[in-house]
Amino acid sequence: MIGVTLLLACSPPTPLETVADEGELGPFGVARSLFRAGRKTGRTFDVDVHLPTQDGAPTGDNPVVVFVQGGKVERERYHWIAAEVAAGGNMVLSPQYPGDLAILGSNRSHAALKRARALDADGDPVLEGTLGAHATLMGHSLGGVISTKQWLRHDDDFTGLVLIASYPADGDAVEDVDLPVLSITGSEDGSASLTDVRAGVRRFPDATLAVVNGMTHYDWTSDTTAEERDAEGTTSTRDVTEARDDALVVIDAYLAGEPLDGEFAGIDFPERP
Repeated sequence: MIGVTLLLACSPPTPLETVADEGELGPFGVARSLFRAGRKTGRTFDVDVHLPTQDGAPTGDNPVVVFVQGGKVERERYHWIAAEVAAGGNMVLSPQYPGDLAILGSNRSHAALKRARALDADGDPVLEGTLGAHATLMGHSLGGVISTKQWLRHDDDFTGLVLIASYPADGDAVEDVDLPVLSITGSEDGSASLTDVRAGVRRFPDATLAVVNGMTHYDWTSDTTAEERDAEGTTSTRDVTEARDDALVVIDAYLAGEPLDGEFAGIDFPERP
């Protein structure tokens, strides 16, 4: 009975809605959709989709990024980065988590990817032919902790990992996985200390630490509240849009498989020899 209920509850994607035209955010346009995915427990959840487009139509065989929201931060507040990453040629899936806490539904990232692949294979009008083979997990703050756990648990499905102002939990065996990882954070982050982020990076066999000059913990989110700013206790030291643009150049390069050993404007790499 659970299987039948789950199948019925997992709705197909909604019609595409244009988010950005080609050249507005990047080389590709961006469209947004939404579908419902589910787990064997019978619970279902929404998944936002940001797709790259060309001439108004979704492009094919896109690398996939599953984005995991930070703790108690609505996933809509990360739509800006989902759209920017999609404009670079990636499909971005953003699952909803119970109470906006990924720790309460950690496997939803994998369930979202599985549902998207099933829709693609079944000839869905929106997603057919859009998903490439490569998939990366990306998470901010607590979302990075959960992303790491999923990366370890589902290494057959996720090869890439991007930690944003985050680091792996104690006890997670990241030392055993020799895959390239990007850890990126802000120089003014008052929530995830650079000391802790650096210590986390050193546990991976192959990780690059990128520090964005002038950026705080909540500069990665939209509509930051006064309470969040007060709790963090730090302020941005330069224009947030400029800092985000610098960060996105590094993220796009990592997602494209390009080496991160060059110079990037507004970025420091403190772990380089």
